[in-house]
Amino acid sequence: MRFHSLVFAAVCLASCTIPGADRSPVVAESKDLSITLDQLDERVKQDLLDERTGGQETKLYELRSNALDQWIRERVVDAEAKSRGVEADALLEAEAGPISDDEIQAFFDENKKRLPPDTKLADVEEPIRQHLHARKVDAAIDALVAKADVQIHLEPPRIEVAAIGESQGPDDAPVTIVEFGDFQCPYCRRAAPVIKELRKRYPDQLRLVYRNLPLESIHPRARAAAEAAVCAGEQHRFWEFHDRVFATQNALADADLRAKAEQVGVELEPYDACLAAGTPKARIAADIEAAREAGISGTPAFVVNGVLLTGAQPIEVFERLIQRELAAADGAP
Repeated sequence: MRFHSLVFAAVCLASCTIPGADRSPVVAESKDLSITLDQLDERVKQDLLDERTGGQETKLYELRSNALDQWIRERVVDAEAKSRGVEADALLEAEAGPISDDEIQAFFDENKKRLPPDTKLADVEEPIRQHLHARKVDAAIDALVAKADVQIHLEPPRIEVAAIGESQGPDDAPVTIVEFGDFQCPYCRRAAPVIKELRKRYPDQLRLVYRNLPLESIHPRARAAAEAAVCAGEQHRFWEFHDRVFATQNALADADLRAKAEQVGVELEPYDACLAAGTPKARIAADIEAAREAGISGTPAFVVNGVLLTGAQPIEVFERLIQRELAAADGAP
């Protein structure tokens, strides 16, 4: 089975000495010194990590956490395969099982609208089969890891970000997610359904706070959308406006934003007055400054009880962190 360890890759250059080799090759020598490849790799390891993480603790944690997760999955699968007396690939094939024609047809029907109009099932049958197989293999590995009950003690760094802004969920929820978002950011749009699903799964345990981080250099309409959202929030229509903007993200001109506000029940006269008075400017400036102080420069960014997650992460990443935080709140070891 071909697993890739980010940890090992981080300490290697163009060529690597196989761990356990009798002697590392000498890469430089003179009368007074001798430098081996192992010594060189050890010296540059931190530089390579810094290059990949920018020296930031949160990015270093992400790198380590992802590598650890991959390593755990590899070790668990190998151990289970050994206990059954089979190869790892054979184990996963057996756990995943075959892909039925009905599954392929169902996937095709569900995603047909995303394909070119004349696409036939026969044209995409094999890619669909491979995709479904990969999903089943991942699910099988997840199940094996859950069964193994691995205890992870790698602690994430935490940053302080005030949970100030439009919010959903109980104020005393054990888990708070502060999202820094940009209404013109396509990745924020991709993340929105994930966050909405989390709110459904943890209605009493999760509080979501939204803060604005318009990236005007690449999204010229982001600030205008953020200002419109703040004014919609003045009439307690922020979340309805939030959802409407992401549903129709390609239309963000002033007239479009005004129309969206009206569509979600915002009264236009106070909305116009809010924008004219510049009411949102201080709020947005405070959000941008909070992001800067936290070292956040991209969107979407999510601070989960102080733990930073960047980008449109899959729901499983959030759930693992949320479950850890809930366990900690309950006093579990």
